[in-house]
Amino acid sequence: MLGTNSAEASFRAAVAAFVATATAVFPLAAPADVTQSQALAKPAPLVEGGLSLERLKAHYAGLSRLQADVEQTRKGRHLLKPFVSQIKLDYEPGVITWNYVKPFVQTVRVSRHGFDLGDRKLPPAHSERLRSLTTLLDSLFRMDIEAIRKDFDLKVEGDVVVASPRAGSPLKFVKGMDFEFDHKLDILSVTVATETDSAVMKFSNIKIDR
Repeated sequence: MLGTNSAEASFRAAVAAFVATATAVFPLAAPADVTQSQALAKPAPLVEGGLSLERLKAHYAGLSRLQADVEQTRKGRHLLKPFVSQIKLDYEPGVITWNYVKPFVQTVRVSRHGFDLGDRKLPPAHSERLRSLTTLLDSLFRMDIEAIRKDFDLKVEGDVVVASPRAGSPLKFVKGMDFEFDHKLDILSVTVATETDSAVMKFSNIKIDR
């Protein structure tokens, strides 16, 4: 059983944030089983020329690094109020680094080796859920459409990609995900709904290297 000191609390909060995220963006006013496309209606798409999975795949092809500021808001049945955190995201293929700056300072690195919080490590073999989540996060930041489709059905609704879990997927605890893009095909937000939580991440100051 984990203790109650501040280090342990930071560890639990960081891991919980990853499990809720998948990740994995938005003003969230809907319950945990309602995704952004259902909660928000936009008068016109933000993506010039229309969003498509093919355009996304081409846009993110060859990506070697993605950096962004992220504001994440979580709601859940075990949270008394929305939990808001500020994060500096640094992604390179195979390695995702989340530098939490508010409300606590914590660096979490996610790779095929598992979750690394500096003084604590959680290997992917710890659970099928974490192992699958690690793989999904990497696929999402690369917009590897084929890899994502192994676990999710994808469809485009305006400027939003809606992902619904496939039957039998180890990620079936994720009830749905929405990804919103701007006119440059940079990601604006991601909404993730799980069995117990909903998470909204807003992206800004995005930098992509190829």
